[in-house]
Amino acid sequence: MKCCLKRTAANCSGGYLLVLTMVVLVYMVPLLLVSQDVKWQFESIRTEIDPVHEVSSDILFDNSPTLMLSGGGKEYVNGSWTHTFDVMEEEYYQFISNFQVRSIEEIDRSVLASITWLNSQGKREGFIEFPGLTTGKQQDDWQTIRQIYQVPKGITQAKVNLIYRWDPDGLVFFGDTELKRAHAPEPRLVNVAAVHFRPRNTASPAENLELFTKYVNQAGAMNADIVCLPEGITVVGDGISYLDASEQVPGPTSKLLGTLAKKHNMYIVAGLLEKDGEVLYNCSVLIDREGQLVGKYRKVSLP
Repeated sequence: MKCCLKRTAANCSGGYLLVLTMVVLVYMVPLLLVSQDVKWQFESIRTEIDPVHEVSSDILFDNSPTLMLSGGGKEYVNGSWTHTFDVMEEEYYQFISNFQVRSIEEIDRSVLASITWLNSQGKREGFIEFPGLTTGKQQDDWQTIRQIYQVPKGITQAKVNLIYRWDPDGLVFFGDTELKRAHAPEPRLVNVAAVHFRPRNTASPAENLELFTKYVNQAGAMNADIVCLPEGITVVGDGISYLDASEQVPGPTSKLLGTLAKKHNMYIVAGLLEKDGEVLYNCSVLIDREGQLVGKYRKVSLP
C-alpha cells in the first residue's frame, strides 16, 4: 500500500491533537473440494481442537457444494480450509468469500479469512492480512468477506485460510471463494485525528468527558473523519476506581460519543471500562458516522 501523510497539529487545554491526512506447526487432511478449479484442504494446529469439517452438498452456493466447519461442542475449536493461489507481485487482486452461519454468537470473532504472502521459496513475508466483512447480508442470508490488495514485491503465492474458531455450538458454510486480478482502487483521502491528552485532578468521569468533548469538537472543525481517543477516558486523572468508572456498553458514555460522532459526521474510537455482570473489561469501542456503536473489543479482563 502506498501512503501519503500530511500532519496538522494543534494545542488545546494542555493536550495535543494530531490530524493525519492519508491515502488510504500444522497438519493437513486431504479433503478436497473442486470448485472453479480450486482444491481446498482442511488445516489445523492439533487434532484436539479440530472443528467438525466436511464438504457439504446440503448447503449450496450458486449450485456448488460448500465448505462446512462447526464447533462440535468445543469452546476452544480452531481450524480452517486452505488453498494457495499463484499471484503476480505488485499487481492488484480482489479476495471474495461468501459464507452462511448457524447459531454463532459473535460472527466477526468466530468467522474470518486470512491471506499469507509467500515468496518463491514458500516462506512467509510481511504481515498476514485479514479481509474485512462486507456490511449487510445478501439473498438467502449469505454474507461476504471482500477486499482488494496489492501483492507485495517478491511475492509469488497467497495462502488463503477460511477460519472457524471459539464457538462450540455454531457452524459456517463457505462458498465460491476466489482471489482474482482486479483494478487498483481509487485513492481516498481520510483525515485521522489522534488526541493525546491525560486529564489531571478531575472530579468525575463526567468532567473527563467534558474535556475530551472539546478535543472532539476541535477535530470536527478540522474535518476529521476518524477521531482516536486514549485508553480509559473515564478513569484517568479523576482518582476513582476501575469499578466505579465502569459501565455497560452500550451505555451513557457510548451514547455521548455517538452524539458527537453524528454531529461531526465522523468515526470515534475510545477506550472505556465495561462492566458485564461481575466482570470488568478494558474495552475499546467504535462509533460510526451515524452515532451507532458498530464495534467493541475487550482487551483484557480486569479483576
